[in-house]
Amino acid sequence: MQQKNIILSLIFVIIFLFGSILFLLFFKNTAPLQESPIYPPIDDLFPKDPPQVPPYKNSCQITNCHGSNIVCEKVEELLMCDMSFQIDDTCRQLVTCQESSSGCEVKKDPLFEECLDCVEKCKKQSDPEKSFNCASLCVDIKNTKSPQENNQSEAFPPTDETILPSMEGSGSSF
Repeated sequence: MQQKNIILSLIFVIIFLFGSILFLLFFKNTAPLQESPIYPPIDDLFPKDPPQVPPYKNSCQITNCHGSNIVCEKVEELLMCDMSFQIDDTCRQLVTCQESSSGCEVKKDPLFEECLDCVEKCKKQSDPEKSFNCASLCVDIKNTKSPQENNQSEAFPPTDETILPSMEGSGSSF
C-alpha cells in the first residue's frame, strides 16, 4: 500500500512538472503586464499642434439677441443668447450681416420691412398665443404679399378665426 502511495505521489509530481513546463512555454512570449499601457500616451491627449483659430474670430455677426433693431459688429467671441423667443424676433431670419469696405453692416431682405409691419399688426391680437401664431406666418414669403397679389379672399395678417379655427363639434377635448 505504501508503494502505491509513492507511485501515485511520483505520478502527481511528474504531471505537475509537465504542466508547469507547458504553462511556461505557453506564456513565454507574452509581455509582462507593466509594459502594456493602460492609458493612451500623453502625446495623444495633448497634441503638439496649436489649436486653430475659431471661424467666428473677427467675423461680422449679429451682436444682439432679440428684437427687430439688429446690430452687426465684428466679434472676438460667439454671442450666447438665451433660448427665449420674443414676437419681435420673428423677422430676424430675413437679416444677415455683411462685411463691406466701411466695416460690418446689416443686410436686410427686401421683405424685412413688410414682415415687421405684419408682426406689428399681429401684436394687436388679444390672445398672446394667437399673436405668436400670426407672427410666425409673417415670415412666409408668399403670405407677406397682399391678398390681391396672392389671390386670397381673406386679409393678412389672419384674424383670430383663421389662425385657430373653432374646435366646437370636432370631438376634441383638451
